[in-house]
Amino acid sequence: MANCTRKASSPPRIKLPLKTEKHKYDTFREAVDNLIEAKSLYEYRVTDDASFNEQYKNLTEIITSTASKIFGHTKPYIQPPQNIANPKIKGIIADMRAIGEAIYFEKSNCTAHVSLKAMKRHDNALLIYTRSQEETNLHQILAKDRKALYKSLYAERAKEIVLRAKQADKRQIVIALKGSTKKMIQTSNYVPLPFALNDLDNPDILICDPEGVKATTREYFTRLYDHSRVRELPKPWLNTPSVTKVRKCVENDRFQWPQKITLPNFRAMICHGNHRPSPGPDQWEKWTIKSLSDKALSLILDLHNYKVTNSCFPGTIKDLWLTIIHKRGL
Repeated sequence: MANCTRKASSPPRIKLPLKTEKHKYDTFREAVDNLIEAKSLYEYRVTDDASFNEQYKNLTEIITSTASKIFGHTKPYIQPPQNIANPKIKGIIADMRAIGEAIYFEKSNCTAHVSLKAMKRHDNALLIYTRSQEETNLHQILAKDRKALYKSLYAERAKEIVLRAKQADKRQIVIALKGSTKKMIQTSNYVPLPFALNDLDNPDILICDPEGVKATTREYFTRLYDHSRVRELPKPWLNTPSVTKVRKCVENDRFQWPQKITLPNFRAMICHGNHRPSPGPDQWEKWTIKSLSDKALSLILDLHNYKVTNSCFPGTIKDLWLTIIHKRGL
């Protein structure tokens, strides 16, 4: 018989207006303009280092807080605790559970229902007990086997942790070589020193005391940025015909410096290259600067031209993060 029942008509779907990315960028641009107007930053002139730092501080607060409020803030990824396991570890855990069931079976006077694997463990222990001349019981034999399995489990987990740590280091180095170091930067203000370091002159010696680690780290960066011991190497390519031709052209038409940049050229410059590079300590993002209006971008242009004209980086704009990249091992 044909089914003549009719389905109840579903209510019509209501399409809610969604905030598109373009709408967010427009909102961000307007919000920044309003905050700059409220603080009268358009009337502020950058004439010295003090005025530069004040303008830079105000723009940093406006741009970063507005971007975080409208676009949201991506929190640093905190990796959840991993379940350290592989086929061998899973096999050891299964054997430990079987021994636990065998002990439970023995304590219940062989009346409990356990798995076949636990019964095999119990029978093997019983065979060892009957052949053993020592004054031990069946429970002690099973507990001894479980203790040995715990040691094997600890050793296998340690191997797996070291292997995963090496693979994670390789991935971070590959990502850094490709041009992104975001995941290697720690957002905390204080980054602790490592617990142990190899001696700089004799790598076989391991330095573990805190003062020694601090002194070794300081000496490492001192040598890294020291240019006094750089050897003078011959550079025969500087005398090749192509380089000589370029040198003559440069001498005839010298580059004028300092040279201020205009607003259209500045906007064209920031539109080139990677749109989302790693941010600096001030958390300025390149895509937020690109989204500013011409009026707001002119304030950034003033800061840029001041640095170019005076050949300096005032205040904390030159702060850096030093990241230790371990090239071998952990």
